[in-house]
Amino acid sequence: MHLRFDYMTATLDCNEGRHAQEVMRDLGITYQHSTPQSIGDQFWFWNCENVPEQLPKYITELQVNPMECIGWGLSKEDAEKIRDRAGKGDKIMPTIEKYRPSNGTEGEIFMQEFCDSCIHGDPGNEKICTIVDRTLWHDIDDKEYPIEWRYGEDGQPTCTKFKQK
Repeated sequence: MHLRFDYMTATLDCNEGRHAQEVMRDLGITYQHSTPQSIGDQFWFWNCENVPEQLPKYITELQVNPMECIGWGLSKEDAEKIRDRAGKGDKIMPTIEKYRPSNGTEGEIFMQEFCDSCIHGDPGNEKICTIVDRTLWHDIDDKEYPIEWRYGEDGQPTCTKFKQK
């Protein structure tokens, strides 16, 4: 199992100011590799073990294929090691198909459904989400394009960072 530690949720919603690795240690969670993700204010932990059933809301399952994260803090060698170890009992995450609206209307509908009612996009609470900006600045094939906008298991577009206000 791979885990994501979200600093924004930890700090703003839960008053947790410790370093992600310190929190993981205190929870008894061990991991093969950790990757800081400064653009998303996150830490990614690969092949975690001793994961308690109940996690704080700022630690969630990271559902990405490590091979798609090469260049996002992972070398090809690290990604292969993570993939190979995950293949020995853990499920290997499927390839992520990123989502990009095909036109402005589709984008507006998507943003109304997700962004407008998400806690991460509420400027009044200084919870600034950079996902929309990154979808405008980068091509879908760029490493910087957000992996949070993707097609879900049901084939519909979703934002994996979405949390209802």
